[in-house]
Amino acid sequence: MKLKPIGIILAVCITALAAYIFYVCGRPDTSAAGLIVGSICVLIASFMSLGITAPQARTSVLSAVVSAVALVLFLGVNIGFSLAAASVSVFIIINGIILLLYVLAVYGIWRSRQ
Repeated sequence: MKLKPIGIILAVCITALAAYIFYVCGRPDTSAAGLIVGSICVLIASFMSLGITAPQARTSVLSAVVSAVALVLFLGVNIGFSLAAASVSVFIIINGIILLLYVLAVYGIWRSRQ
């Protein structure tokens, strides 16, 4: 596993921009939850997509593609929740389910060693 410094910087910048979007678009009662939960999920997906490469090329590409799909999914879901009138618990549950499925998929890809 190799870390890419430029990719990590880009991941942090994407997360900061997404956190600002979640904070601005969010309702006053859920903006703190949107900021924290949304930022953590986006940071994990963007970090795995842009900041890490695997020793095998195929594993690296597959995990980057799954991470990019998860990043777009997290951004869409979090912006949708910040604009909709959903409760904080539903917001956290949906993000948690997506995050767990994403981590499971990336873990499976890395374990396959293709």
